Amino acid sequence: MSRKFIASILAASLAITSMAAAPARADQDDLARFLVGTTALVIIGAALSNRNSNDSATVEVTRRRDVERPRPRRNTVLPGFCRSRVWTRDGNVRFMDGRCLRQNYDQARDLPRACRIRVGEGQQTRRGYEMRCLRNRGYTVARN
Repeated sequence: MSRKFIASILAASLAITSMAAAPARADQDDLARFLVGTTALVIIGAALSNRNSNDSATVEVTRRRDVERPRPRRNTVLPGFCRSRVWTRDGNVRFMDGRCLRQNYDQARDLPRACRIRVGEGQQTRRGYEMRCLRNRGYTVARN
């Protein structure tokens, strides 16, 4: 049963039993008591009504927060044609070309900064990502 219904039944029964127990007389004191009791019951009913309406609003907000939205899965397969090699003094350096990735891989901005490298010297300097570092962080290179 709802709290409003139980409160109204309780209020009515209290009002009836208090009238039935007293002898039949009506003076100013009885009228004042009746008005105070009725006012108290109205205030209690309003408080219960406000409390119930606040509880339902809280439940709605809680339900909205409980709904989990699936996270978009990031594509961890890098395009194979962005694989590059540069000959340096230290030998052949293999890396993923940064310019190629920016043009052909939608999530290039999300690649780890720790894997960024510069390869070459002078005019031949190229920027990209170290392949071993990317592999260690869960990225794979597609076979082309």
